[in-house]
Amino acid sequence: MNIKLSKPSSNLDIIAIILFGIFAFLLITNRAMLLEDNHDEHQFLASGYLLATKGLLPYRDYAYFHMPNLIFAYALIERLTTFRLLGARLFSALFGTLSVLTLSLSSYFLLKREKLRIRVGVALLAGLVLLANPIFAATSGIAFNHDLPVFLSLIGAIIFYQSKDQNRPFLAVGVSGLIFGFAIGTRLTFATFIPALIWACVIHPYAKSKFDYWKLIFALAVGGTVSMLPSIVLFAMAPRNFIFGNFIYASLNTLYRIETGYDDRMSFLLKLNYLINDIFTNNSNLLIFVALIIIILIPAWVQYREKKSWQFKSAFWAFLIIFGSIGSFLPTPAFHQYFYAPIPITLLGTIFNLIQFNNFPRIEKNTFLQFILTIIIISTLFGLKDTGIIANTFQAHKMWFPFIVHWRAEKLEFNTSAERPILTLNPFYVIEAGRDIYPELATGPFAYRVAHLVNQTERLKYKLIDSSDLVNLLSQNPPAGILIGRDPELESEMEDYAINHFYREVNFAGPFRLWVTP
Repeated sequence: MNIKLSKPSSNLDIIAIILFGIFAFLLITNRAMLLEDNHDEHQFLASGYLLATKGLLPYRDYAYFHMPNLIFAYALIERLTTFRLLGARLFSALFGTLSVLTLSLSSYFLLKREKLRIRVGVALLAGLVLLANPIFAATSGIAFNHDLPVFLSLIGAIIFYQSKDQNRPFLAVGVSGLIFGFAIGTRLTFATFIPALIWACVIHPYAKSKFDYWKLIFALAVGGTVSMLPSIVLFAMAPRNFIFGNFIYASLNTLYRIETGYDDRMSFLLKLNYLINDIFTNNSNLLIFVALIIIILIPAWVQYREKKSWQFKSAFWAFLIIFGSIGSFLPTPAFHQYFYAPIPITLLGTIFNLIQFNNFPRIEKNTFLQFILTIIIISTLFGLKDTGIIANTFQAHKMWFPFIVHWRAEKLEFNTSAERPILTLNPFYVIEAGRDIYPELATGPFAYRVAHLVNQTERLKYKLIDSSDLVNLLSQNPPAGILIGRDPELESEMEDYAINHFYREVNFAGPFRLWVTP
């Protein structure tokens, strides 16, 4: 069954979808804007700033611990507005909203033979289930690299799946590879989708021979390679640093956690325990997991047993979710945001499988389905208890955290010179003030806290500094100010420098302390 963009049944369809999109965007935005800063946001905004203002590139010119695609978007935001954190969070909220609408529109167009009220009702419910999910609610809209690749993976999966009905599916498979390549170039853990896509080429309805599926794999690879060109170019410029930032750093971060006595969610078994005891305890997450088992995995296995081979229509979503979920377990330690990606993919696969295998069973005549839908609706309503925060939009300039950051940054701007950089492990405050940062500290606390785990030669090679290198760096380029307070266990040498060089402390809002030149 294809998603065909047929003409909506009435203008009510269009109005309902537009209003729902506005509702979703406002809810996601307000959730994100009311959250204080996340450590991960600093290096993304700092990297965009360094590219936009100085032409500096990650890996080659400074340490960076992610794939690079998002830097170019944040560099554009740096050019467009002085409210950098606000722009970055709105960017993420936009793609979170598009993921919600992707689920809704997929349901709407797949149910083209149903009555209008069924089409619109199911479409809205599909989007609301994602909006109500606690992991989605806590992750979407924050200025890091989750919302964009999740949306891209949804679109890439739909395009690949729809290629099953095409006589020459190479273009669709290639475009899917292109989109998944953009996702991987934004967040490396999305590379775990690759084995599922390769296997999907092997069991594709078009693939009647080995030559056929190799052609599909080639189309997938070409698309992926084209979209990975930014990463390939940056790798060619600084291959060792690229490998360090995307692979070796992760092991150093694990060593740092062990060194500081952190022992939770570190091993696979502890991550699994976290998934069971912390993630599945929420009804929404548990319902999605049950849907994965009953509507996706079991049908795929049953058809395999009956046909003695994997069937594309049933196995595609099963393999995509299984392999995609592996990426959730790769970062150490585990945090809730790492389990974000499988949720919308599972919901999308559930929608496709429900409709294609059952021709969407009649709700009016199916007591069991009515019972299940009642549970889903109740669970969704519990997850949407915070919809009242949309009203905060009218007081955004007073309540949204990015505005608070901007007003705080004005004080930093007033008290410091623009001629020299600000020393800090919280660079987006400095960027918001239009002041320079030290590229060596562009990752915020991440590079600084692991630098001592490598020798001085390696630190120099990988553009790292630790506390022993700090005095030498500052003697060559003294700071106009020192902003500390978020990571006191890492910032003692910075405070010592401020005191020893007679910097004076001025009042600064929040947990921070600002030292400026006398």
